[in-house]
Amino acid sequence: MQIQNKAYACYNTDVVTRLSSSSGAIFSVLASYVLAKSGVVYGVAMSDNCYFSEYICVNSSKDIKRLRGSKYLQANLGDT
Repeated sequence: MQIQNKAYACYNTDVVTRLSSSSGAIFSVLASYVLAKSGVVYGVAMSDNCYFSEYICVNSSKDIKRLRGSKYLQANLGDT
């Protein structure tokens, strides 16, 4: 039996969102879908002073932007 590997690639077609994100801004598309279905999204946001990062819960599409971009430090789990 021969296994065939497959790879898929995608990116957000909204250029503004893609340029403010990392990894093609697919997270923003998936998060928007979950929120539109009355779900919530957990992700990592930087603190206002940029000294630490923490997991937060987002339940509004306007807050997705807080979760965009890479964070290169350990995130605080808090109450998540």
